[in-house]
Amino acid sequence: MLAVPLVPTILDATLPQRPWDPAETSAEQVLTITDGGNIVVVETPKGWEALDQGDTAVLRGGDSRVLVEAYDLGQRDPVAVAERLIRLHRIEGIASALDGGSIASSDGTLAGQTCVVVTQSATGTCAFLHDDEVIISVVVLSHPGQPAPPIDQVVDLITRQSQ
Repeated sequence: MLAVPLVPTILDATLPQRPWDPAETSAEQVLTITDGGNIVVVETPKGWEALDQGDTAVLRGGDSRVLVEAYDLGQRDPVAVAERLIRLHRIEGIASALDGGSIASSDGTLAGQTCVVVTQSATGTCAFLHDDEVIISVVVLSHPGQPAPPIDQVVDLITRQSQ
């Protein structure tokens, strides 16, 4: 479930990159689907581009990037899974640490912990949201001096879709 194949995707999302194909990035929302078939909907902010990568959504607006990854939670402890995802991100070049904050979606269906994040060329915030079925990693990055959207505004773009 937690593998390293996303390394190029995440690094590509944090670093300067090739132009995205407008036909692939103009969606108003991206459905991320876990291995177990759980669906997470990520709305694309007006003026932003979105790239659907199956269980990952990558959003781009100006110098900011948002990565949303969805995983099945199963019977596992959400805090333990968040810590494993932090280690996975570190392997991928994204260093993050829980900052003691908590966050919830505006409809209250998803809740979790906040964190701070840095890469070689970007800084930002992150969160690990969950309900009884999924855990969602949200990473918001921007170049230093260019503020990224606040994590609570990004979390409000994320909802669960009933199966």
